[in-house]
Amino acid sequence: AQQPIGLRRLGGHKSRVPVVGVLIEGGHHTFRRVFDLLTGRNPVPVVICDGSGRAADLLSFMCRYAGSDGDLVPNLRRQVVTNIARTFQLNQVEAETLYLDMKLCMRRRDLLSVFQMGDGTSDEIDLMILTALLQAPGQNLTPADQLSLTMAWQRPDIARTRILVNVNDWSKPALENAMTDALVNDRLEFVQLLLQKGLDIYKFLTDRRLEDLYLATYALKNNFFSRLFRKLLGARSNITLRAIGNML
Repeated sequence: AQQPIGLRRLGGHKSRVPVVGVLIEGGHHTFRRVFDLLTGRNPVPVVICDGSGRAADLLSFMCRYAGSDGDLVPNLRRQVVTNIARTFQLNQVEAETLYLDMKLCMRRRDLLSVFQMGDGTSDEIDLMILTALLQAPGQNLTPADQLSLTMAWQRPDIARTRILVNVNDWSKPALENAMTDALVNDRLEFVQLLLQKGLDIYKFLTDRRLEDLYLATYALKNNFFSRLFRKLLGARSNITLRAIGNML
């Protein structure tokens, strides 16, 4: 199944979040669908859940044992074609055609990841999906996009080890936007990470930015502080530090 995510708004600005395909079981049309995802105008990485049955198990086997040309050695090929015919109740010719579709998928094996179901936790499959998104060629994610993605998935460990490795490569506005995202979305571990990486909170927290943070919190209708602000300040849209100070 393809999981579209599209554009997601974090901290008051749009951050492009890419798309990943997750293959669980699947029927005989699945191989062509996977091929379309892998080779489209914007190639989509696919995580295959080995152990979920049918198409997923067949394709994960292909990923493990196919050679550099995308093909299996003759005895394994015969075995897989037989399994295809038995799994989908097809004749020999139809099974051979599906095998060729599987072979086509191997052209973009760099976009395929195999997760062994039953051997890992939900955190591990989350990590594999996130890693597939971050590493997939063609996604054209900037470091800021990658950081927003790890923030949305609440994975500060990935941000620390793979994205915020050298903060000297980051512009000041990019780091400040990331801090704004972290504060507005209650990502405490990301706040701590950005501070550890050298973001100066005293230079960051200007009067204007503090007002913007209060406004962003006010806009989150289900947030506790938003409900409190609305109750005490009414429906005003122009929240100032003086108004906040009077409320406090």
